[in-house]
Amino acid sequence: MHAAGYGVKMQNLYRTDGWVKSTLGPAIPGAQVWLCSQPANIAATPPSPLVPIFSDPGGLFPITQPIMTDGFGHYDFYTLPGLYTLVVAYGGQIQQVYPDQSIGGVGTGSSSGTALVLQTNGTPNVNQLLQNLTGAGSVSVFDNGNGTISITGSVFQVQTNGVPNTLQSLLNLKSGLNITLTPDAFGGVTVQASGTSLVLFENDCQNLTGWTTSGIISGGNTNGGYLETVLCNTAAYAYINTGIVSFAGCRIELDMLGGVGGSNGYLLFGCNASGAGPFFSFSPGTYGNSGFGNSIGWSYVGTAPGVATGGSGTQPQSTEWFHVIINVSKDGTFATFSANGANIAAQGSIVLEGSYIGLSAYSVSASFANIRIYPA
Repeated sequence: MHAAGYGVKMQNLYRTDGWVKSTLGPAIPGAQVWLCSQPANIAATPPSPLVPIFSDPGGLFPITQPIMTDGFGHYDFYTLPGLYTLVVAYGGQIQQVYPDQSIGGVGTGSSSGTALVLQTNGTPNVNQLLQNLTGAGSVSVFDNGNGTISITGSVFQVQTNGVPNTLQSLLNLKSGLNITLTPDAFGGVTVQASGTSLVLFENDCQNLTGWTTSGIISGGNTNGGYLETVLCNTAAYAYINTGIVSFAGCRIELDMLGGVGGSNGYLLFGCNASGAGPFFSFSPGTYGNSGFGNSIGWSYVGTAPGVATGGSGTQPQSTEWFHVIINVSKDGTFATFSANGANIAAQGSIVLEGSYIGLSAYSVSASFANIRIYPA
């Protein structure tokens, strides 16, 4: 038994015709024919791996292997160019194996053959008559006119605050305190504050959980109509890292008990873990608590309703609660403050040392309430 065939180029596929005959010459109808890629496994039927074959030159109608020869022992099919193994069987038994069968002029050497196979990522293209390179997005394609093609693209860089991210393959936006992120279907992300005012730090003075304390100081005290206050005894203090990168441009609000005999409360802000940094107090003079080091004094200076002037500074005449607002400049070099809505004075030079705030009392006890820090 033997098979003979020849190939004719038809559009993007190549046609193969063959005949199966006995050794004496008569045609053998009903013989089974398979087409395999190489190397082929022919230990049993069906052999493998089988390659796609078609009954039409456009590749629209695939043929399920094996191909059965007709009454004249004839078979035909279309396939892509390549080197194949042709397997012929009769009665379920393999009779002949023909390796290295060239279809489309492909030879065994790397430079042999005349067929051009158009591929994408190593896979033959469906259309073998046309290869059209097109640019997309930031990628452009240019024909150099000498048989070469230039493919160029712009480099996309992921940055945060103008600095390239370490990981350039992923940008994952994460929501922070009082911030919501809403992606849309077009690649946009809406960043929105989830509250009416964005709060960077707050403490309602119910407790001092997370604060470092020294001496007698505690939250949750009732004082002067306030149900939740921090009561700080003489020479006691507490401090905490707010996590704020810089106090520059921040607005600090809190309630402090002021007045004769009650004006020795101190609020330290933008300081380091040792207490070095600026502070606010209703008491004239400099800060004297040895629990903090190298603090830059900022006392209540100027006049306001219920405030008497004199000496090196001023302090409220009556013991009452004052709502204090401290506005730090954008560059962090100066600040202004107000008490009960009255703007008092512009502070001169201040030096921000860190992300901590602290509460303390000097010669008498002090009370604080409703501590909030906002962005400008």
